[in-house]
Amino acid sequence: MNRNKSANIRKQLLDLIAEGQLKPGDRVWSENEIVSTFGTSLTTANRVLSQLAMSGYIERIQGKGSFVKRANGLSRNRPSIGLIVPDVTSSFYADMISECEVEARNAGVLTVFANTRDNPVVEAEFLAMLREEHASGLILVASKTTFQNRELIAELAQETPVVVVDLLLDGIEADFVVNDNEDGGFQAATHLLSIGRRRILHLAGDEGNSAAEGRLQGYRRALREWEIQVDRSLVVRTGWTEQCGYDAVHAALKQGREFDAVFAACDAVAAGAITALEERQIVVPSSVAVVGFANQTEYLVRGFSITTVDQHSQKLGAKAIELLIEATDEKANRTSKRTWVLPTALLVRRSTQDSDDAAVLARTRMGVTR
Repeated sequence: MNRNKSANIRKQLLDLIAEGQLKPGDRVWSENEIVSTFGTSLTTANRVLSQLAMSGYIERIQGKGSFVKRANGLSRNRPSIGLIVPDVTSSFYADMISECEVEARNAGVLTVFANTRDNPVVEAEFLAMLREEHASGLILVASKTTFQNRELIAELAQETPVVVVDLLLDGIEADFVVNDNEDGGFQAATHLLSIGRRRILHLAGDEGNSAAEGRLQGYRRALREWEIQVDRSLVVRTGWTEQCGYDAVHAALKQGREFDAVFAACDAVAAGAITALEERQIVVPSSVAVVGFANQTEYLVRGFSITTVDQHSQKLGAKAIELLIEATDEKANRTSKRTWVLPTALLVRRSTQDSDDAAVLARTRMGVTR
């Protein structure tokens, strides 16, 4: 109900701007005026104005009000695309956004950005806005919230080109840009095996998540190639946060599980795992080596020197823009959808080896000859 009401208010304001009744520099309704006129809540009024500001239609000035910033809508005069990400504070997503924006600007395309903070309601509202305003296309960086909005995404994909980044989603007619997660998982586990680790605790992310499943398959393949049987007790499903890694390692230690390495589904989980190990006076990497995934550079700034698998987030963003612009140009003729799989690369840091000597000693201790 609130979603329909906010969409109606937003449409009326956009119509006034498009028809020239509200011109650049004119003041628009305040939150209190929206509440009194439409009988809605302050929360809904604030959401309407925030969305219009996010789209670049109005400017909100503290203590003065909201003012029209531009008159042309998303589909007028200049092609415009939506860009949805789950968490702008992550360097992985931030780097991707930056590259998308640069490539789009070079192509003369305006990007309209939404940071959902993993909130499915925020994502749904932005998807609805893009449909209302006939956006030229959408780049969706998928996350767990995306699965709750599959029907909305599928409907939008029937009307405009959509490129989904990072995860594969069934039932959506879109182009996909993903990493070779299986090979990345294989590289991570093989690195740990090569430095003499044999009991690798895998903090595996969400079940059913295509990225997590690929990394798990790579982990299993590496163990098979080294003729080591997979111990199911060492594969633990987690979320994607530091807290998840922290809790999972504490639980594994409490349960008496023996491991000499951790392969985490992402660097955030790896950082949480390292914190838990250090609290137990377990030294990283001499006692337990740790590998993450994604190359989230904020953890370097915070002092976590995590060996990781680089997903090349900027390349993901550039390819997504390339595919979307191609799809927009060709949408009258091209019906087939494409999946692009980009390679990953292992980056070795201190969480797996202090020096080459340490790696050699570890391999010698475990009797590794390969």
